[in-house]
Amino acid sequence: MLSESATLLGSLDDPTYPRVNNAILLDEISIDIYKYGQNVSFVDQSVDWVVNVTFGVRSVKSYASPTVTLSIPDLGITSQPLPLGSIAPGMDAMTYVSANWSIPDGIPERCGQGTGPSDESITQTITTGFRTIQLMQTAYSEEEIASRGNQYFFPFDSFYTRINPDVVRWVLESAVQSGQNMLRVWGGGSYQPSDAATDGGLYDFYSLCDELGILVWSELIFSDTLYPINPFLLESVEPEVRQNVRRINKHPSNAQWAGGNEVEGIVMSVNTSLANGTHYLDEEYLYGVVLSETNSVPYTDCSTTHGVLSLDPYVLRFANGTPGYIYGNSEQYNYDATQAFNLSTYPVSRFHSMPSFYTWKEVLENPEDFTFNSTVVMSRDHHPPAGSLAWPNPNAPQGQYQMTSAMTSAVELWLPAPGTSDANQTFAQWCWSTQLFQSMNMVAEIAWYRRGAGMGENNLGSLVWQLNDIWQGVSWSAIEYSGRWKVLNYGLASAYAPVIIQPFWMPENETLTVLATSDRWENVNGVAQLTWYDWSGRMLKTSTTSFSIPALNNSLVYEGTGLATILPAGYNASDVWLLMNLTAQADNETVTNESYFTPISLTYANLVDPKIVVRASNNYTFTLSAQSGVGAWTWLDHPYGTVGYFVDTTTGSPSNGFYLVPGIDRTVQFVQNAKLSSVGNPDPSDFVVRSLWNNTHV
Repeated sequence: MLSESATLLGSLDDPTYPRVNNAILLDEISIDIYKYGQNVSFVDQSVDWVVNVTFGVRSVKSYASPTVTLSIPDLGITSQPLPLGSIAPGMDAMTYVSANWSIPDGIPERCGQGTGPSDESITQTITTGFRTIQLMQTAYSEEEIASRGNQYFFPFDSFYTRINPDVVRWVLESAVQSGQNMLRVWGGGSYQPSDAATDGGLYDFYSLCDELGILVWSELIFSDTLYPINPFLLESVEPEVRQNVRRINKHPSNAQWAGGNEVEGIVMSVNTSLANGTHYLDEEYLYGVVLSETNSVPYTDCSTTHGVLSLDPYVLRFANGTPGYIYGNSEQYNYDATQAFNLSTYPVSRFHSMPSFYTWKEVLENPEDFTFNSTVVMSRDHHPPAGSLAWPNPNAPQGQYQMTSAMTSAVELWLPAPGTSDANQTFAQWCWSTQLFQSMNMVAEIAWYRRGAGMGENNLGSLVWQLNDIWQGVSWSAIEYSGRWKVLNYGLASAYAPVIIQPFWMPENETLTVLATSDRWENVNGVAQLTWYDWSGRMLKTSTTSFSIPALNNSLVYEGTGLATILPAGYNASDVWLLMNLTAQADNETVTNESYFTPISLTYANLVDPKIVVRASNNYTFTLSAQSGVGAWTWLDHPYGTVGYFVDTTTGSPSNGFYLVPGIDRTVQFVQNAKLSSVGNPDPSDFVVRSLWNNTHV
């Protein structure tokens, strides 16, 4: 409550701005919650909390000694009237006043500001939270917190007014369902709204992240270019940055601010040829503006950075590193699919994929458009960018080539090339195969980085580009524009499970290592089973191994060298594959995980017709059975006009895209999102099953 007598508070049941009484207009509220003495490089968890509340007000009269009373009903505490700075009259410019409330350590659980209006007061209730975030930018200890399963987040649509709030919630819930705990708001996109009522009236991104337990890596919207420091630009940049930091401060989900997207590398390149490198906007200017508005959220100069030489004073490292040391974070583009599973070349990333046949149906109108390299399909491949206003994108063939060419890339190198007598099936298999390869590559890379938690690099996090899509087209997304999950989102659910089992194949010395990896903070015990099959589904060899994984670490399940000794005796690499699964106790419950190893590219595997039978039962439950061979990467598609995902009826976890073995049926249930589905009661016979066998057979 802002009082002279006036009172200031905030409310999620009516959070609109500006708020007014007969004398005061409240334009902004910023809530920054932190520990005493906390800064970008230090936090003492044992000291008391500070709740800093800053108000941007306009007033028709002056207040010499206004006060604010804060209340947290959830905790049953109310502050004394806290003094604010004086408020001068004037409606043309905002006056900023703030107050600090000290709260003993150990009390807070959840914070909202409260009640008690007087004659000249404004009251508001705002949901926020108490948390501390540290970004370790100097040498770290083994006690750092791990972030896992985080994604680069893309704008929901090119046109803000077309965004459906139900789609926003679905995409964020889908991220949680696939094991992710952080999203990055990409600096090449747009600022995301903090609540629906004040930021366009559509959706509340940060409030949803607060609710769902998703951390947010927020970026200022500067991307892939140099920004000159001159008064004309800074006149608009400073209020943009300040307003967004203040606006988002109250959301405990916001975990860091970055100055922009991929700018540091550009600065490093021009500094080799241009004498003046001081035009780098992020280095000092944005750092100073952001940290003048928050004590609780750390800052980095951009999305990919070599880190800092010093935090106080703030000095970026740029190229001033020591060979052999690991600094900051990085990204790597490598579209050479011959290296997709060569672990010695990692990091590699960012193989893109087609949307599904069903999503293409939303925009393709003519039968001739339903081919992989049709004009309309290629017009929606913006990788690499056109570099001009030319249409269709003259560079699209290069992007299509990277997805398909047997010489340098993806599907034809690692999977049977789709080609059947049915043109629509061939197109559908092409779409699905690009998604499958994308998922295979990303899961292998994520597993490699998770393995790093137990290695010298102590890698505790990975980010995947990208979560969602801005339209129906070729991209790196895990979720299509329609809300349909790609193969990758199911792959992420497995790769980011609490405890996983994964193979690591080193072709240069023919070494196969199988590790069980855990991201739990306590020891995890379990049992792993390794079983070799041929493609007809006959079991050839099996073994069981008990394991114990230390906190945030790995446990060796198997290691062998020499393909002749690794494979079942008397079998060729093209005739066999390995099923790996584990069962463990974690978080007081039983968890399971499985993965697959093929000692040769599936392009050359001697696949057998699986003759898959699908039996539908109540509530869109489907039992899949392979009758005569292994269904490699068996996949169930839900019909056009439906949005949802499949879960394993035994574990309750997302499940689709698996090896279906004769005699080992799989039962999944389709969980439909009724709000986003234009077809409310789909016919079970419209669900379509496919596997790699269907790439070349009708």
